[in-house]
Amino acid sequence: MTFSMKDEEFFERYIAQAVKPGEGDSAKAVVAKLFTAVNTEDMSKKDAADEFIPEILSYVREDAVNDTKIELEKLLGTFEQ
Repeated sequence: MTFSMKDEEFFERYIAQAVKPGEGDSAKAVVAKLFTAVNTEDMSKKDAADEFIPEILSYVREDAVNDTKIELEKLLGTFEQ
């Protein structure tokens, strides 16, 4: 399964609001790598989650980490309640 442009645009806007000041470009680059890896089927969603979520979260403000992790996991289909 691939992501739609709508998925990508939504998450780019989400990340733009959640990142630490000055980390926007770095966070966007990692998010782009995540989408590319899944869309080109270079990685499974599970592998992409394992590789990219920790790096993305390192750019996110502390108060937004948990919500961002949940949104990423929902997007990737790896969210477990």
